[in-house]
Amino acid sequence: MDKHLLIDGYNMIHGIPTLSRVLEESPDAACDSLVQMARTIHDEDGLRVTVVFDGREKRIQVENPCNRPTFSVIYAPRQLSADGVIEQLLAKTRVPESVTVASRDNMIREAAAARGSFSIDGRGFEDWVGRCERRTSSRLGAGKTPKWKSSLGDQWKMPRVPEESS
Repeated sequence: MDKHLLIDGYNMIHGIPTLSRVLEESPDAACDSLVQMARTIHDEDGLRVTVVFDGREKRIQVENPCNRPTFSVIYAPRQLSADGVIEQLLAKTRVPESVTVASRDNMIREAAAARGSFSIDGRGFEDWVGRCERRTSSRLGAGKTPKWKSSLGDQWKMPRVPEESS
């Protein structure tokens, strides 16, 4: 796994209308759904995936929810934001062009570009997940709802709210 997807957790949740609506009622459900979406990319495209959230603990917390070292959820220490952790991970990468950062934050996107990494926004992330789901469905047979959509019930069927243009 040479490619790495870094996801700015809460930033992406706010950038995906379905997850943003879920966040209002259940932050845990929104986070779990984002992690499941990220896992879809991990499992289908074989990328290293790291989802980074702001944390509350004194030290950084790292979880491997699917018991694979190539899929991590990081909670930043309370004195450092998720953005700070992402910037540190970008600075430490040996092959920056192998990294894609999923964030709407212009500072993070600029930091990625300055290092030679790529960035995508919420729509790009959703599109990527959709492509992975379609490939998985065609390989395994249609009819199964992805786990992240099942956890949202009918919320994921709500129409996309058009973004305002300036």
